[in-house]
Amino acid sequence: MSGIASSTFAGRLELSAAYDDALGDVGFDLAADVTFPLGAWALLAELCIESGVWEDLALTASLECDLAEIESTLRIEPDRVRFKDWKTSFEFAFGATDLGLVWKLTRSSRWFTLEAESGNPSIDLEGRVRLRATKCDALAFHDARLEVEAPIACAELDLTAEITDDGFDEASLEIADLSIPPFPWIELDVEAEITVVGASWEIDPSFEVHACEGFDIEVSADSGDGLGSLNVTRIGVEWEIPSVTMEVQLLPDTEEWIDDRYAMSAHLELKGSSETAPGLDALEARILWLGDDSDVWADRFAVTADIELDADLFLHLSVDTAVPPTMSAQLSVGFEIAW
Repeated sequence: MSGIASSTFAGRLELSAAYDDALGDVGFDLAADVTFPLGAWALLAELCIESGVWEDLALTASLECDLAEIESTLRIEPDRVRFKDWKTSFEFAFGATDLGLVWKLTRSSRWFTLEAESGNPSIDLEGRVRLRATKCDALAFHDARLEVEAPIACAELDLTAEITDDGFDEASLEIADLSIPPFPWIELDVEAEITVVGASWEIDPSFEVHACEGFDIEVSADSGDGLGSLNVTRIGVEWEIPSVTMEVQLLPDTEEWIDDRYAMSAHLELKGSSETAPGLDALEARILWLGDDSDVWADRFAVTADIELDADLFLHLSVDTAVPPTMSAQLSVGFEIAW
């Protein structure tokens, strides 16, 4: 169970300005939230402005006690001057079992959901039943879902089944991180799925070699539908030392390309400390290469830096540049403050 319980007035503000060379304009983003107590209740107000447009305003009230929690959130779209949705949830804890009742109102429908979750070291169960009503239809059954998660020898088992108001919808069985004892550097993901259309299954192997301390090589693949073929989807090399992580990955499968365009990337991350870089919280650099043929040393280059100005004040800087044929660049400056 989770909530927003708070005993003191607190808040957070993020403000940034970004210049886009391709568009030739400056956009402003702002995100803020304020939490304050009202008796036993905690009240939260959140707003989000993107590119100068006030897109979202959310008001939340929550109450927590030993065995139960109540939370109600109203969301508004100020830019369109209209109501978005209103969601109220009640959660009750009975030992290792949680029960939840959720009521949600949107512009076009009303939802009532009953949720249950129970867990112990050997098995986790999660179920959900949803009822729905519209302006034309009374409250009626919409769908139901049951999920079972359990550790088995050398793997994780996940079984899911779903039904709708039309009857059976789908069922799936997934065995994740299945290791083979003689070969601890090989892991398999096995997935089988049955739907109203038919049945399918696939095996996704991955190979991870710890060449030395902090240096790893990983190869991932999938079999598609069945074992007709085995396609390599990712080849990655990672090197990690204190405060520094470097990673290079190659994505031969077009479905795995970054932003549907980039087939290779190199990433460097530096975590600051008082000894290595006083005031620097994090520094990241990233280089991307397009999936098609390219005759330049890099197709995209991005650098971000987070600088700690004070315990609750951070400065954020970023540059994102694409080389020919687009020759575009984005520069953003922002800060975050919490109290």
